[in-house]
Amino acid sequence: MIRSFLLVTLLVASTLSAEFLFDGPNLHYRTLKTAEEEFELAKESWKKGDFNAALISFEAISQHYPRSTLANESSFRAAQCLYRMNELESANEKISIYLKSQSAPAHFKDAIVLKFQIAEKFRLGVAGKPIFGIRYLPKWLGGELLALEIYDEISTILPSDPIAAKAIYSKGLLLKEIGRWQESTDAFQHVIRRFPKDALASDSYAMTSEVLRMQGELEAQNPDILGLARVNLKRFEMDFPQDERIASVKKGVLELEETYAEALFETGMLYERKGEPEAAQIYYKNTCFLFPETKVANLSQIRLKRLEKEIIASVPTEKTQE
Repeated sequence: MIRSFLLVTLLVASTLSAEFLFDGPNLHYRTLKTAEEEFELAKESWKKGDFNAALISFEAISQHYPRSTLANESSFRAAQCLYRMNELESANEKISIYLKSQSAPAHFKDAIVLKFQIAEKFRLGVAGKPIFGIRYLPKWLGGELLALEIYDEISTILPSDPIAAKAIYSKGLLLKEIGRWQESTDAFQHVIRRFPKDALASDSYAMTSEVLRMQGELEAQNPDILGLARVNLKRFEMDFPQDERIASVKKGVLELEETYAEALFETGMLYERKGEPEAAQIYYKNTCFLFPETKVANLSQIRLKRLEKEIIASVPTEKTQE
């Protein structure tokens, strides 16, 4: 990162007819060529995989020959170089400048796709190859925030294009990963509403189920989560009845029911320990009524039978009263 930035900085800062090329500890010089020659040189460097050298030539065209017919093309190519070098934030900035500099950019769709690829790298944890030679950095350094911005940007610029579906879906995945549950399910539902026939719609149903299950494990007292999970399953079955993942979504709903049933059962046990069997009975009965297919419902039935016997045994008989 430091190396490539120095390359560009030295080039841009130079007002002479020579470029500074930084290679390890040494500075090398070469004469600035014509726009056409620089472009050919950049293409040759690209083919060789020398993206540093290609970047310098593309930037030379943009900076020294701004009125050339190759200037806009070079600007986009420079963004591609930065992406290949894992300079993701700089690549995104370069693409944004490219898109704003023209009313109808020649590589408009390619530029949007490149933005999406940058966001995906950030989502997957690829933050660059910069600091102290570390190539992969954790997303908490801020890459996930830029990724979310890019996903929103793409879905706004091309709202009906399939790449918007990919961007919104990936946004949901990233929000799920960082624990923003509500926003994550909102993103997946957005995909379902806007692209109901897209393959990502069925994926979104499955991911909504997973997010709600994870959220329900942490918020067992929130009844809305289970309700949303049941509605999600019902709609999934209606829209994609042949999808093999329906079975796993059903299993996820059942796991949620087990979680909620356990919360009721544990409350009943608490009242038992406090010596309040009547209150405990209410929670056990609710467990059986609301979640009859759960394992905990069977345990609640056992507790209810024992409590009934204990309550009956505790009622004084007539002889005892005499």
